[in-house]
Amino acid sequence: MLTKKEMRYLRGLSNKLKAQYQLGKNEITDSFLSLLEKALVAKEIIKVHVLQSVDKEVTSLALEVAARLNATVVETKGKTFTLYRQNVKAPKIKFPL
Repeated sequence: MLTKKEMRYLRGLSNKLKAQYQLGKNEITDSFLSLLEKALVAKEIIKVHVLQSVDKEVTSLALEVAARLNATVVETKGKTFTLYRQNVKAPKIKFPL
């Protein structure tokens, strides 16, 4: 469980990120989840853009993806959401004290 201070730090990091992954009308597929899984292992924090063709609400999609990947939703803003999951073997993000 992340503290408020850690979440605030992650939101600051997410402001600098560009959405490199897109969730389209096919919605959440196994191949999409495996792509995000690899990205979370490599980067720990990723931003996903939801295309206009998707009918579901962005927040509900973000929570569903996060639950299936065992990640945390850092932020939802407009048609994008940010996910975080710490890499246990080799953490990349160091939280300030």
